[in-house]
Amino acid sequence: VVGNPNDPQLSWSRYGLKHRMISSWMYQTNYKSMASSVALFVEAGQGNRYSYTYAGDLNQDAILNNDLLYVPAHSNDINFGTVDVNGVATVAANATAQWEALNAFIEQDPYLSTRRGDYAERNGASLPWFMQMDLRIMQDFNFMVKGKKNTIQLSLDIMNFGNMFGSVWGVRQFARTYNPISVNGLDANNVPYFNFDTNLRKTYIDDFSVNSKWQMQVGVRYIFN
Repeated sequence: VVGNPNDPQLSWSRYGLKHRMISSWMYQTNYKSMASSVALFVEAGQGNRYSYTYAGDLNQDAILNNDLLYVPAHSNDINFGTVDVNGVATVAANATAQWEALNAFIEQDPYLSTRRGDYAERNGASLPWFMQMDLRIMQDFNFMVKGKKNTIQLSLDIMNFGNMFGSVWGVRQFARTYNPISVNGLDANNVPYFNFDTNLRKTYIDDFSVNSKWQMQVGVRYIFN
């Protein structure tokens, strides 16, 4: 929220994904006492929604990391420094460097760059597009037992099939942080002072979990009547 947590602004649903496309193909051929099948499932879509908020408690409601980020348009829109227990602020020695790093971070971010001089929206940002292909190959062996058809089915599943052939295919990404700016305190005049990590340069990082890796499994199934 911006300001009063009891007066949330109208915004996007957390699960209101923008785009998602699904397609599937299957081919089967029968010959003699066998059958062969190949199936392909493809999913492409834009990633999950998320919110950009301050790290800390800007509106002093005792709830951390829930205050939507104001995206500065100019260097005079934000103060870098610290505040002591008496409400006396000290400007950061590297304030200029922090602004230059923050400005570059905003420019490269596809969402924040559109919100200059305004607040980020709740669930306004979206993770990048992704695409995944899953492949299944099946082979049926049919035979008769006491006049009834029985089948032994062998299957091979390859999830995220594209990643098997190219390390950049099927790789998902997530945001390095949802809280790029930290609140260091408010001075005696309620002017906030912040900190930005000058090492933060890019919004997204590759997801190195199994979500971005190809996987294979083999199955054996006995089908009888």
